[in-house]
Amino acid sequence: MNQKLFTILLQPIEAIIASLSPIIDHESLSQKLFFADFVRKLLFVYVEQVGSLRSLPLELKTNAKCWEWGLFYTPFSTLKDGFSRFDSKHFKQLFETAVASMHLKRIKGIGRDRVISGH
Repeated sequence: MNQKLFTILLQPIEAIIASLSPIIDHESLSQKLFFADFVRKLLFVYVEQVGSLRSLPLELKTNAKCWEWGLFYTPFSTLKDGFSRFDSKHFKQLFETAVASMHLKRIKGIGRDRVISGH
């Protein structure tokens, strides 16, 4: 189930990641951690509900799902560096693209609208 969710969440942003990652990696002078890989690892953290960034390297080493999904070991310090290395505007663009691809319906709430998935 989680791999299906991982794939569903990744699908609407894959093309953007593929086209922007080389540019972002060049701009940020990345040599060990690349934007596309970082995004996939963050998505794994979300889908698998990894408790903390500090726990992620162990998951990458020991969790068979990581190998199945093409996610390989990265040290904690390198992962931590990703948050300052990659400009937040790139993550904002990915989030906006993902949200724009969803079929959302508005439901009137108390004093504000609520958004839910149309699936």
